[in-house]
Amino acid sequence: MTTLGIAYSLTYQKATSQTNTATIANEDDTFEEWVPYDDLLYVDSFTAAIKIPLFQDWGDINRMPEFKTQIALDQSRIQSKKVKLDLLYQIANIYWDMVGIQKNIEAILASVKLSEQFVKDTRTRQRLGILDPIEVKQSESQLALIKQNLLQELVRKNQIEDQIRAALNLENIPYGYKAVEKMFIREEILNFDSTLEEIFDTNQNLALLKTALRFNRLNYKEADNKSDSDMDLSFQYSMNGYGKGVTESSAGLSEPKLHDYQIAFTWNMPFFDKITPQRVKQANLERARTELQINDLKSQLKVQLQAILKNLNLAKQGIKLANISVELVQDLLVKETEKFK
Repeated sequence: MTTLGIAYSLTYQKATSQTNTATIANEDDTFEEWVPYDDLLYVDSFTAAIKIPLFQDWGDINRMPEFKTQIALDQSRIQSKKVKLDLLYQIANIYWDMVGIQKNIEAILASVKLSEQFVKDTRTRQRLGILDPIEVKQSESQLALIKQNLLQELVRKNQIEDQIRAALNLENIPYGYKAVEKMFIREEILNFDSTLEEIFDTNQNLALLKTALRFNRLNYKEADNKSDSDMDLSFQYSMNGYGKGVTESSAGLSEPKLHDYQIAFTWNMPFFDKITPQRVKQANLERARTELQINDLKSQLKVQLQAILKNLNLAKQGIKLANISVELVQDLLVKETEKFK
């Protein structure tokens, strides 16, 4: 059978035929001896046949197994990529938590250093009678609180390292692992339309739904194919040869008088068929449902991107305000330091 649905066949047969007779004397006797009635006849037959579907089962409908296999392969590839990206997303979140904790630890270490110096200065002033002992205790309590925060961050860092080991299924990552990336503000502005289009092209959940839609469309075509008229055109041509020997019967195949052909037109009409229309309706509903799921996911991704860009813009503004506050505090610190000189 071809990919268009045309079926053809070539058949060659060899047979022998002979008539034998036997006689019995009484009704209950068995046939014990058979006697040839005529000579052995050799028969050769060569038949070529072709069947062409006119409506139903014509065309690419015969390649449905190939198409479905390709879709299943695409689904496997997308699912495998989705698993990898999910793992990458998990590792990325853990990694940037590590980066943030490292920066926080650096800031806390600087605070510890300043608090230790402040405690030293308050103790000196307390011995000189300039400060009250309560203020020394307050500075010591502040130093103890900062050291406690430092210990908590160190514990969190070890916990994140354990998460990295678990996510990567690795046991030999040494403790004290340090991330090499640094946090900085990216100044480029993301274009909403182009970014959304890129998300639509790379989102694996959306890709899986699109492959499901392809599969649903094939199911619809298969169901709709059964609703077409089942008409077939058939042609058969036969050549026969007869003879008392093998050579004579084979040579008889070329005798036109022993050739015959048949042309047939068949039309199968299913009366009271309720299953096929139901299958077509079901396949159409499944296709429509998948299309709705795709549109719904696209809407969700669009809303998520809008929220992300909005939060990103607010975060940038917050960082700028924080930098301004840091600069003001530094200026104030410089001025206060100059007063004691």
